[in-house]
Amino acid sequence: MTRDATVWAHDDRGGGAVSLARVRALTVIGVLALVAVITVVWAIVTDDQTGKSARGCDTVQASIPAPSAVKVRVYNGTDEQGLADKVGQALKKRGFNVLTVGNDPQGEPVSQTAQIRYGPTGAGAAQLLQASVRGSVIVDDAREDASIDVVLGIEFKDLTPEEDVPAELENLDPVQPTDAAC
Repeated sequence: MTRDATVWAHDDRGGGAVSLARVRALTVIGVLALVAVITVVWAIVTDDQTGKSARGCDTVQASIPAPSAVKVRVYNGTDEQGLADKVGQALKKRGFNVLTVGNDPQGEPVSQTAQIRYGPTGAGAAQLLQASVRGSVIVDDAREDASIDVVLGIEFKDLTPEEDVPAELENLDPVQPTDAAC
Protein backbone atom coordinates (compact mmCIF):
# COMPACT_ATOMS: atom_id res chain seq x y z
CA MET A 1 0.00 0.00 0.00
CA THR A 2 1.04 3.54 -0.65
CA ARG A 3 0.16 6.62 1.27
CA ASP A 4 -1.60 9.23 -0.80
CA ALA A 5 -0.01 7.86 -4.00
CA THR A 6 3.49 8.79 -2.78
CA VAL A 7 6.20 6.20 -2.80
CA TRP A 8 8.51 6.31 0.18
CA ALA A 9 12.08 5.13 0.12
CA HIS A 10 14.07 4.25 3.16
CA ASP A 11 16.94 6.59 4.13
CA ASP A 12 19.98 4.42 4.95
CA ARG A 13 21.36 7.04 7.32
CA GLY A 14 18.66 6.33 9.78
CA GLY A 15 16.95 9.62 9.17
CA GLY A 16 13.67 8.22 8.07
CA ALA A 17 11.95 8.02 4.74
CA VAL A 18 12.68 10.23 1.70
CA SER A 19 10.01 10.73 -0.94
CA LEU A 20 10.81 10.10 -4.60
CA ALA A 21 9.42 13.56 -5.37
CA ARG A 22 12.10 15.07 -3.15
CA VAL A 23 14.79 12.97 -4.86
CA ARG A 24 13.56 14.14 -8.27
CA ALA A 25 13.54 17.78 -7.12
CA LEU A 26 17.09 17.53 -5.79
CA THR A 27 18.19 15.88 -9.05
CA VAL A 28 16.64 18.68 -11.13
CA ILE A 29 18.31 21.33 -8.94
CA GLY A 30 21.64 19.53 -9.26
CA VAL A 31 21.35 19.35 -13.06
CA LEU A 32 20.40 23.06 -13.25
CA ALA A 33 23.38 23.99 -11.07
CA LEU A 34 25.69 21.94 -13.31
CA VAL A 35 24.29 23.62 -16.44
CA ALA A 36 24.81 27.05 -14.83
CA VAL A 37 28.45 26.26 -13.99
CA ILE A 38 29.11 24.96 -17.51
CA THR A 39 27.49 28.07 -19.02
CA VAL A 40 29.60 30.44 -16.91
CA VAL A 41 32.82 28.59 -17.74
CA TRP A 42 31.92 28.56 -21.45
CA ALA A 43 31.14 32.31 -21.40
CA ILE A 44 34.47 33.13 -19.76
CA VAL A 45 36.47 30.93 -22.12
CA THR A 46 34.81 32.26 -25.29
CA ASP A 47 34.68 35.94 -24.21
CA ASP A 48 35.86 38.09 -27.13
CA GLN A 49 35.25 41.49 -25.55
CA THR A 50 38.83 42.02 -24.48
CA GLY A 51 39.72 45.62 -25.23
CA LYS A 52 36.12 46.82 -25.43
CA SER A 53 34.89 49.88 -23.61
CA ALA A 54 31.50 50.10 -21.90
CA ARG A 55 30.01 51.40 -25.18
CA GLY A 56 31.20 48.28 -27.00
CA CYS A 57 33.84 50.19 -28.97
CA ASP A 58 37.35 48.94 -29.31
CA THR A 59 39.82 50.91 -27.25
CA VAL A 60 42.76 51.91 -29.33
CA GLN A 61 46.07 50.40 -28.41
CA ALA A 62 47.84 52.24 -31.15
CA SER A 63 51.40 51.56 -32.14
CA ILE A 64 53.46 54.71 -32.36
CA PRO A 65 54.87 55.18 -35.87
CA ALA A 66 58.17 56.73 -36.83
CA PRO A 67 57.85 60.48 -37.53
CA SER A 68 58.62 59.87 -41.22
CA ALA A 69 55.46 57.75 -41.48
CA VAL A 70 53.25 60.55 -40.13
CA LYS A 71 51.49 62.75 -42.68
CA VAL A 72 50.67 66.02 -40.95
CA ARG A 73 49.09 69.31 -41.87
CA VAL A 74 50.02 72.22 -39.61
CA TYR A 75 47.40 74.92 -39.20
CA ASN A 76 47.42 78.19 -37.35
CA GLY A 77 44.41 78.59 -35.08
CA THR A 78 45.61 81.99 -33.79
CA ASP A 79 46.14 85.41 -35.28
CA GLU A 80 49.96 85.18 -34.95
CA GLN A 81 51.45 85.49 -38.44
CA GLY A 82 53.80 82.70 -39.63
CA LEU A 83 53.22 80.38 -36.64
CA ALA A 84 52.16 77.37 -38.74
CA ASP A 85 55.16 77.78 -41.05
CA LYS A 86 57.58 77.99 -38.11
CA VAL A 87 56.16 74.88 -36.45
CA GLY A 88 55.91 73.02 -39.78
CA GLN A 89 59.63 73.60 -40.36
CA ALA A 90 60.45 72.38 -36.84
CA LEU A 91 58.37 69.22 -37.38
CA LYS A 92 60.14 68.59 -40.72
CA LYS A 93 63.48 68.78 -38.89
CA ARG A 94 62.19 66.07 -36.56
CA GLY A 95 61.39 63.87 -39.57
CA PHE A 96 57.62 64.36 -39.88
CA ASN A 97 56.10 64.34 -43.37
CA VAL A 98 54.55 67.85 -43.39
CA LEU A 99 51.98 68.02 -46.19
CA THR A 100 50.87 71.63 -45.85
CA VAL A 101 50.91 74.65 -43.57
CA GLY A 102 48.39 77.47 -43.36
CA ASN A 103 45.46 78.85 -41.45
CA ASP A 104 42.93 76.49 -39.90
CA PRO A 105 40.28 75.77 -42.55
CA GLN A 106 37.65 75.48 -39.81
CA GLY A 107 38.38 79.09 -38.93
CA GLU A 108 37.60 78.73 -35.24
CA PRO A 109 40.12 80.00 -32.68
CA VAL A 110 41.79 77.25 -30.65
CA SER A 111 42.05 78.16 -26.98
CA GLN A 112 44.36 75.26 -26.00
CA THR A 113 48.03 74.79 -26.81
CA ALA A 114 46.94 72.84 -29.90
CA GLN A 115 44.35 70.43 -31.22
CA ILE A 116 45.55 67.21 -32.80
CA ARG A 117 42.77 66.09 -35.18
CA TYR A 118 42.83 62.51 -36.41
CA GLY A 119 40.75 59.51 -37.45
CA PRO A 120 40.80 55.96 -36.06
CA THR A 121 43.62 54.82 -38.37
CA GLY A 122 45.81 57.71 -37.23
CA ALA A 123 45.57 57.15 -33.47
CA GLY A 124 49.26 56.27 -33.00
CA ALA A 125 50.40 59.25 -35.05
CA ALA A 126 48.05 61.49 -33.08
CA GLN A 127 49.61 60.32 -29.83
CA LEU A 128 53.12 60.97 -31.17
CA LEU A 129 52.14 64.51 -32.11
CA GLN A 130 50.34 65.03 -28.81
CA ALA A 131 53.59 64.11 -27.04
CA SER A 132 55.49 66.45 -29.39
CA VAL A 133 53.18 69.37 -28.57
CA ARG A 134 52.93 69.29 -24.78
CA GLY A 135 49.54 70.43 -23.52
CA SER A 136 47.72 69.66 -26.76
CA VAL A 137 44.41 67.80 -26.91
CA ILE A 138 43.48 65.12 -29.39
CA VAL A 139 40.18 65.27 -31.27
CA ASP A 140 38.87 62.25 -33.18
CA ASP A 141 37.14 63.78 -36.20
CA ALA A 142 36.45 60.32 -37.72
CA ARG A 143 38.44 61.00 -40.89
CA GLU A 144 39.03 57.93 -42.98
CA ASP A 145 42.75 58.33 -43.65
CA ALA A 146 45.73 58.30 -41.27
CA SER A 147 46.65 61.95 -41.77
CA ILE A 148 46.86 64.29 -38.82
CA ASP A 149 46.03 67.98 -38.47
CA VAL A 150 47.92 69.97 -35.85
CA VAL A 151 46.00 73.17 -35.16
CA LEU A 152 48.08 75.56 -33.07
CA GLY A 153 46.23 77.48 -30.38
CA ILE A 154 46.71 80.66 -28.40
CA GLU A 155 48.49 78.81 -25.56
CA PHE A 156 51.19 77.41 -27.89
CA LYS A 157 54.75 78.37 -26.94
CA ASP A 158 57.04 75.73 -28.43
CA LEU A 159 57.32 72.04 -29.26
CA THR A 160 58.19 69.57 -26.54
CA PRO A 161 61.99 69.16 -26.47
CA GLU A 162 62.77 66.15 -28.66
CA GLU A 163 64.51 64.26 -25.85
CA ASP A 164 61.36 64.60 -23.67
CA VAL A 165 58.95 63.11 -26.23
CA PRO A 166 59.42 59.44 -25.13
CA ALA A 167 58.60 60.36 -21.51
CA GLU A 168 55.56 62.35 -22.68
CA LEU A 169 54.35 59.30 -24.65
CA GLU A 170 54.55 57.18 -21.49
CA ASN A 171 52.32 59.64 -19.63
CA LEU A 172 49.53 59.83 -22.23
CA ASP A 173 46.17 58.21 -21.63
CA PRO A 174 45.03 55.55 -24.13
CA VAL A 175 43.08 56.91 -27.07
CA GLN A 176 39.31 56.51 -26.63
CA PRO A 177 37.19 56.56 -29.78
CA THR A 178 34.24 58.89 -30.09
CA ASP A 179 30.73 57.59 -30.72
CA ALA A 180 31.19 58.50 -34.39
CA ALA A 181 34.03 55.97 -34.61
CA CYS A 182 31.98 53.13 -33.11
